[in-house]
Amino acid sequence: MILRKSHIICILLAEALLSAGCRKAPMPSTSTMPVFFAAPEVAAQTKALHTDMGVTYDTRESFVTYAAYSPSDFNPSAPGSYSDFWVGGLPCSYNSTYHAWAPSDDYFWPMFGHLSFQAYSPADATPVPSFSWQNGFTFTSFTVPDAGAQYDLMYTDLVADCQRSDYTINDGDAYDDDHDFDYTYNGVNLQFHHSLSLIEVQASSGLGSSSPVKYYVQKVVLKNAHYKGTFTSSNGVWDVVTGTMTDYTILDLSGETDPDDQWKLLPGADEYPVSINSDLTLMLLPQTLNRTSTPDFDDNTDAYLEITYKSSTNPSPEPVRLPLTDIWEKGKKYTYSLVFSDYIEFTARITKWNEKITGYHVIVQ
Repeated sequence: MILRKSHIICILLAEALLSAGCRKAPMPSTSTMPVFFAAPEVAAQTKALHTDMGVTYDTRESFVTYAAYSPSDFNPSAPGSYSDFWVGGLPCSYNSTYHAWAPSDDYFWPMFGHLSFQAYSPADATPVPSFSWQNGFTFTSFTVPDAGAQYDLMYTDLVADCQRSDYTINDGDAYDDDHDFDYTYNGVNLQFHHSLSLIEVQASSGLGSSSPVKYYVQKVVLKNAHYKGTFTSSNGVWDVVTGTMTDYTILDLSGETDPDDQWKLLPGADEYPVSINSDLTLMLLPQTLNRTSTPDFDDNTDAYLEITYKSSTNPSPEPVRLPLTDIWEKGKKYTYSLVFSDYIEFTARITKWNEKITGYHVIVQ
């Protein structure tokens, strides 16, 4: 008996769908179109470390992606209805040829069925999280590195039911098209969420820039910050280990050899306030800062800023402690503004920390 090509395809498809009910979804034959994660904007090709991510994913950074294949709509609660498209999570790095993020090995879109994705960033985050399609990522006993060595820990929601027909190669009408690129891919969108809190301390003088009285800062330390916890992406909740506290030095000029370099001059009230240390980015655990739950400040348990400053009229170093009473939430930026005069005015401004990181996509060939 001679079977036409169309009959063979129908038989293969029927067998695949039939077998899905009794075992994990079988993998169909693949196309010749690769799976990538593409971005329309590029940056310098050096590893991005110790900084928060901008609104467009940085080409210097890599992320880890998990992928599942299902013959029909993806259902994480029915493990027998899908199978892993590749084994475990694969690091995806920027590929300058495709102007896209690609796994180290080539993977190609299945001819039929759906692919679903979930990712975390950066690829070298420690500890390596556990993962399941039902519960997402769990970073157990994540420890915030020292100031200056921290990174932007991020995760995506599930991107489900992507099909090959939606991500074909285009010659000029793809939403991520750029005619400077050699290849144009209509990639699978990933949107990362920040899991940490971004902290910045700014300072200025309460007097005008023309005032003969100047204020200087030598040292700023964030005290009693919790640094260890477990994060679960399915509910976006941190379980902070309350017994773990440490200090983060934001600025310390006391060790400078030249006395003129031991103090940072603060701008006047008519000038823009400066970051205490613009070269240092603090990305810390979301947490409660006033842990005694009383109006009284306890420097053994509560978080606070310890600052050493002086003025031109009083050159003796003065230490001061400023209690922090907010609750840090994930994905938000907390800017603490210090204004120095006869007394220190202290305010906190809370803003969104780039709620979603976009501008690149997943591409499977």
